Amino acid sequence: MAFAERNEKMMKRQILLIVAGLTAGFSLSAQPSMKRNSDIEVIKTMKLIEKASMVCGTGWNDSSQMVTGVAGTTFGLPEYGITNALLTDGPAGVRINVDQFGTKVHTTAFPVNTAMAATWDLALEEAVGAAVGEEIKDLNMDAILAPAINIQRNPLCGRNFEYYSEDPLLAGKMAASYIRGVQSEGVGATLKHFVANNSETNRFTVNCVVSQRALREIYLRAFEIAVREGRPWAVMTSYNRLNGFYTSQNHELLKDVLRGDWNYNGMVMTDWGGGNDPVAQMKAGNDLLMPGNYDQIKGIVEAVKDKVLDEATLDENIGHILTFVRKTPRYRGYQPTLAPDFAAHRKLVRKAGAEGMVLLKNSGSMLPVASRKKVALFGKGSYATAGCGTGSGYVNAEHFVTLEEGMANSGYRVDETLKSAYGAYIKKAFADWKETEWYFPKEAAAIYATEMEIDEASVRAAAVRDNFAVITIQRCSGEGWDRKEKDYFELSPAESDLISEVTAAFHARRKKVVVVLNVSSAIETVSWRDKVDAILVSWLPGEEAGNSIADVLTGKVSPCGRLPMTFPEKYSDEPSTGNFPGEPADNPANVFYSEGIYVGYRYFATVGVKAAYPFGYGLSYATFKYSNMWVDPKFFPEGGKVTVSFSVTNVGKKAGREVCELYVEAPNGTIDKPVYELKGFAKTRLLQPGEFENVSIEINSKEIASYWSGMHAWVADEGEYKVSVGSSPTSLPLESIFTVRNRIVVETTSDVLYPNLPVEDMEPRVQE
Repeated sequence: MAFAERNEKMMKRQILLIVAGLTAGFSLSAQPSMKRNSDIEVIKTMKLIEKASMVCGTGWNDSSQMVTGVAGTTFGLPEYGITNALLTDGPAGVRINVDQFGTKVHTTAFPVNTAMAATWDLALEEAVGAAVGEEIKDLNMDAILAPAINIQRNPLCGRNFEYYSEDPLLAGKMAASYIRGVQSEGVGATLKHFVANNSETNRFTVNCVVSQRALREIYLRAFEIAVREGRPWAVMTSYNRLNGFYTSQNHELLKDVLRGDWNYNGMVMTDWGGGNDPVAQMKAGNDLLMPGNYDQIKGIVEAVKDKVLDEATLDENIGHILTFVRKTPRYRGYQPTLAPDFAAHRKLVRKAGAEGMVLLKNSGSMLPVASRKKVALFGKGSYATAGCGTGSGYVNAEHFVTLEEGMANSGYRVDETLKSAYGAYIKKAFADWKETEWYFPKEAAAIYATEMEIDEASVRAAAVRDNFAVITIQRCSGEGWDRKEKDYFELSPAESDLISEVTAAFHARRKKVVVVLNVSSAIETVSWRDKVDAILVSWLPGEEAGNSIADVLTGKVSPCGRLPMTFPEKYSDEPSTGNFPGEPADNPANVFYSEGIYVGYRYFATVGVKAAYPFGYGLSYATFKYSNMWVDPKFFPEGGKVTVSFSVTNVGKKAGREVCELYVEAPNGTIDKPVYELKGFAKTRLLQPGEFENVSIEINSKEIASYWSGMHAWVADEGEYKVSVGSSPTSLPLESIFTVRNRIVVETTSDVLYPNLPVEDMEPRVQE
C-alpha cells in the first residue's frame, strides 16, 4: 500500500473515531459538572485533525442527531467539554421531521417574512421570534437558520417569500426585531443569505455584479441594520458569487465589511454546500463549513501542513465557533421540556397573519361582511390554502387551516356544492402527485396544481344560492428555482375566466365579489381589479391562514398591513426585468444590477412609472387623521439626530391600528438621489373611535446619507430636507423640513467590493 493511500486511510479512521464521539457529546451535553476548558486552552490542546474537523459540520447524514430533520450539526469534542450545536431551518418556523421523541411533534408554521414585513410591527415580529426561540430551545435544538433578509429585487425570485421587503430599512428593522426575539430565549439566530442572493437560477455559481453604492445603500444596508441592532449569533454566507468571488470566499465582504466596518464578532457559516475552496473560505473568515465533509477536512489539514493555510487563521475561526457553542442551551446544560406552548403560538400566528394582510380595494365598503352570510368560495386556494412556501422554508405544522375552514369557524355558511367539487379536484391532485425534488412536498400538491376550471352554469347557480363570493388566487414558490412571468406574475386563462364569470354572475344579482391573493410576492392586478369589489392580500400567513383571513373579512380585525413591495402594473415595468435572472437568460453566468439603487419604489417614484399599488399602500376599515407635526431640531446636528413628532386620531367609526410612514426628500445635491426614501415608521396601538396617539420617529445622520464610492464614505449633502408623514406614499398629509447646514461625512468605510465587470448604475435624476 502506498504511503499516501495509507496516510489517507489513517486520516479517515481518525476522523471517524472523532465523529464517533458525537454521541457521547450529546449524552454529556446536559451535564453542567463536565469540565469546561477556556477557548484558548481548548485550541492550544487540539490536534490539527480536530481543528480541521471543528470548522466543518458533521455531514448530511449524521446518525447521532438527537433531533431528526435538523439541517446540520457542529462538531463536538466531549473531552474538552465542547458540545455539538444543532442547527434547524427555517424562515417561517422550526423545520424538523414529525416523528420525534417517541411521539409526533408538529412545530408551528408562522407567517412568512413577507407577511411579517407587511405588519410593519417591530414588537409583533419580536414576539414571533421569541415564540420560535422557545420551540427551538424546548425541542432540544440550539439555533435557527433565520432570518433571511435579501432584498426583493424582482417579483419572480423563488425565495421572495422568505425575504422581507424591497426596502432595506424595513427589512433590516424587522430582521433585527426577529433576532432579538429568538435570542431572548437563549438560542441563536442566523442572519442569511449574505449577500445578493436575489435570484435562485444557477444560485450555486451565478456572479452578481453590483456597484459599491448599490451594495452599501440597498443590499448590504439591510444586513448592516440587522447586525448592528440585532447582534445575531451567526451570519450565513450565500451561494452566489459577488463581484467575482463566492461570498464565502470573499475576504473583503467578511473581514473588511462585516467584521471591520460593522464590528461583527459572531460566527460566520456557509450555506449548505456553498463555495468551492475550503482553504479560501478559512482565509476569508468563513468560520464554519456546512454541512461538512471529509474532503474539506482533508484539504484543510493538508493546507496547514503545506503552509498554504496559517494555523493561526484556523484558530481564529475556531474561536468564533467556540464562542457560539458556549452560548447554546446544550452547552449550558438546559433540559428541554419537549413541550413548547403550541396553543399560545397558534394564537400568535392567527394575530400576526391577520395584521399582515393588506386591503388593496374596498369599493362601497363591501368589507367587512357579516359572518351570518352564505358565501361561495371559488379557487382551489380556498380549499387548499397556502400558509408557507416550500423548500427549507416549509414547516411540518399539524394542520394548515384552509379558507373554507376559517370561514366556517367564523360563522359563514359555505356553499357545499362548490366545496364538494373543489374537494374532488384537490383529492385528485394529491393522487396525481409525483415526487420530483425535496422542495415539492406532497402536502403542497394541490397548491402547485393548476386552477380548476368551473362551468358557467355552476357559477350562476352559486350566485342564486349565496350572498357574496370569494375568489382565491394562489401563488406559491420555494428555493431552488425562480418563477416565470406567465406562470407566476400573470393570471392563467382559467383564473382570468373565473374572475370574469363570477363577477358577471354575482353582479347581475347585485351581489359582491372579493378576491383573496394567497401569494408569495407581487402579481399582476390591473387586468382584473376593476371587475371585483374588494382585494385582500393574505400572503402566506402561517398555519392559521383561513382563520386569519376570516378575521379580516368579518371585521374582527381591521386590516392594518401595508405593502412591503411595489405591485407593478406590468412585469416589464420592473427596473430589473432586463437582467433577471441574468445573462444569458437560459443559463445565467452573470447578473448585472444595472438599476443601481433604483430598486422598487425608488425607481417607480423617481422615474414616474405608475404602479398598480405602491410600496407602503394599504386600506383600513378605520379612518385616521394626522396632525400636530413637529421636527426638533430644525437644523440637523452633526453626528446627532432629529425627532419627528405628530398625532394620529381615529376619526372613523371602527377601531383600528395605523401604520405611520415617514419619507424624506433630499435636496438637489452632488449625488443623484431618489425622489423620496423611507426613513422611519411606527405602528399605533389599537385606537377606538375618537382615540389618539402621539408618535415620535427619530432620524439619524446615517439614514439621510448616501454612499459616495469615490470617498468610500456615507455623506449627507447640505440643504433643506423635506419630511413627509402619512399612511402611505399616496397619502402624506403632514410635511415639514429640517436643514443640514454643512455637508456631513457621517462614516468612512473600507474601500472594497469593486465590481469585477463593468456595471453602470441608472441615474434618472442626474444633477447639473
